[in-house]
Amino acid sequence: MREQSPDSDLDGTPTRDAWWPGARASRGLLALTLVSLFIHAPRVEAYPIAPVTLWPLTQEAELIVWADVEQLRIAPRERDEDGMPFDGGEIATLKIRETWKGSVRPGERVEVRFSSDIICPAPPWYGAGRPVIAFLAQGDGRWWTVGMSYGTRHPKNPTDVDAYRRVVTAARDAQARAARSGLPGKVVDLQQERIEWQVHAALHPATRWDGLYELSQGTAAVRQARRQQLARGFAKQPSFDQTVSLMLTTLRGFPNKDVDRTVANVLETVLAEQGAPYWAFTAFDLLRERHGEKPERRTPWYKMVPPKSPIEAKAEYARSLARDWLSFKQRHGLKPRRLVLPDAALVQGPAGRPPF
Repeated sequence: MREQSPDSDLDGTPTRDAWWPGARASRGLLALTLVSLFIHAPRVEAYPIAPVTLWPLTQEAELIVWADVEQLRIAPRERDEDGMPFDGGEIATLKIRETWKGSVRPGERVEVRFSSDIICPAPPWYGAGRPVIAFLAQGDGRWWTVGMSYGTRHPKNPTDVDAYRRVVTAARDAQARAARSGLPGKVVDLQQERIEWQVHAALHPATRWDGLYELSQGTAAVRQARRQQLARGFAKQPSFDQTVSLMLTTLRGFPNKDVDRTVANVLETVLAEQGAPYWAFTAFDLLRERHGEKPERRTPWYKMVPPKSPIEAKAEYARSLARDWLSFKQRHGLKPRRLVLPDAALVQGPAGRPPF
């Protein structure tokens, strides 16, 4: 991710027109395309996909489950149309706890094909013995994960599971109402329903990114009452990740002392305990903006290389943020307090990274 000033696109995310490749395809097409690219190819070519939130995941998925990964095994080798053998990937056996969309019953088992060898885009993550929320679609008589890594979610606690359940079922119900809107007396404004859903999703840290990712790109549609709702939700349950900068972008021009105080507390905590994560630079500049300052455009650390090495450039960039943060607190007489960081993800993906 790129560290940028608030005047540029936040976090290098795509524009609204590019945010969901499945929007221009029929149901399940993305899943089938990824299957053909990554499972049925002897060599995997890396390319990124646009971020996929819970709304399109719910729309594209034929089956959404909260399940336990009961078993992982290597899939049998197969042959392509020319008779050439290729690896069939892996198979995850899921034992269903709850079904949020689809007809599979609790206690039943579903086998999902996937490949963990993909590097870019990141593959779905199924850990043996771990619970997972999986968004699935069928192709070739098999179940595949919609949206690659975005299509497997790993709640950290029961509260997060509740948040996912509420947000996914709300999207499912809104989309079902829209599908019936052609009937007499069943007119549904899906755009407004979607905005309401985004605000609803952004209230809880577990689903906040899914609400703010698109919402922050179209802030003109966010009414004052909705911004107040977002501000209250963030002050009550702050997050400690890239959604801080997304929230501040969505709340641009909406003064709120509780939000300012909460963001200051979050930055004080993160800078002391995690160093300088990429999103902290943007969040800090947005907070400065809310205090009437005009931050200058920052030079990203990677533009310092060469003559500096990447390690030296990142370290210098982090030191500059620490100095700027101290000066900012002194200028405005701020005394933020350290908060308790939430527990780390209960499951880890490749190289120790959270699977989503």
